Amino acid sequence: ENETLRSNFIYDRIGQRPGPAKSLHAQIPQLMHNMLPCQLGVFVLCWLLAAILQVHAVEWPDPLSFESPGCSLVQHAAAKNYKQSYANPHRQTRKELLVFWSVGSERRVQTLVKKNVAHLHMTLGRRNVNVYLAHYDLQQAAWGDGTPWYAENVKFSAQQKGQKWQLAQSLLKGVNLARYSWIWILDDDVDFSDTNVTRMLQLAEEAKIEIGIPAFTQDGVNSSDTKHSYPFQLPQADCLYRYSGMVEVIFPFFRPVALETVLFDCEHCIHNQSVWGLDYIWCSRVAHKVGKDRYKTCAVIDAAPVVHRNFHVLGSQSQMREVASEAMLDVHAHHKEDWIDPLEASFSTECVDLSGNSHMRVENNTADSGRLW
Repeated sequence: ENETLRSNFIYDRIGQRPGPAKSLHAQIPQLMHNMLPCQLGVFVLCWLLAAILQVHAVEWPDPLSFESPGCSLVQHAAAKNYKQSYANPHRQTRKELLVFWSVGSERRVQTLVKKNVAHLHMTLGRRNVNVYLAHYDLQQAAWGDGTPWYAENVKFSAQQKGQKWQLAQSLLKGVNLARYSWIWILDDDVDFSDTNVTRMLQLAEEAKIEIGIPAFTQDGVNSSDTKHSYPFQLPQADCLYRYSGMVEVIFPFFRPVALETVLFDCEHCIHNQSVWGLDYIWCSRVAHKVGKDRYKTCAVIDAAPVVHRNFHVLGSQSQMREVASEAMLDVHAHHKEDWIDPLEASFSTECVDLSGNSHMRVENNTADSGRLW
């Protein structure tokens, strides 16, 4: 009786009934044949769904969690949580890297910047990097504005006279910095085309800093060109990174709150023609803002160095020394509580070595007396 009920159910579902001479068992091959198109349809739909999910799994990584064999367990957990958050887009918003360049139009500058942009896209992914070109010489057209390269690689652009920090202060007011994990403020003669930028940002995450700078070497035609203002920023092979009370203004990267503090909440910090003195106070000022130790707020990233090509596109710094010195005096007068003795910062850092152990390090170098207080 149960078999008869099951038979009637199947017959009703497929719209066929056997003749009187055939039993249910005899009908099974025919039933399977009739159901085959449905099974194939379900299989194809499942395969397409799996393919779509696989594509999105590739396109949805956390751009700045750097989940790789070298990452710590904490980073793997953070990356896992980030990917899971895509199931609920209200839990977390994808973060990106904003790269702000103050650029001239010389051919060598264009070649280097485009090389760096290509490297960023290759290592971090195009969708995870936004480029802002600030054309201080008003020659945006020389870059081929409107060409495919410019349209595909430059998210923001502006033509405005000024120096890098003054331009950043003016132009970044109109950008939602909170959407970015890091903002990198660059001169147009920095070369990181051979730098592991992923590693640089990974180490900044591990160090829990607010402002960082890659260690760097300098090119030049003479010893004056290759001399560091702060030699402690030269790469140290035995350190992953070093905490310091200061990092230079040349090409640092920031957390959004740190950059907003420096650009928009720091009176007498950025002057019209100079930022001398700014790097002596920003680590401490940002530390107070976010509630951190001012000697753990900034770091030099040794394991991902860059090269300063030293194009001298803005001319000799000595021509501006008098104006710059006045700016530094003004910074000191208004921010004595945040002022960090550059000698102290230059000669004493905390190295996190290749094993992850930290120790104080006495730097065997002498900073440029022209920039010292």
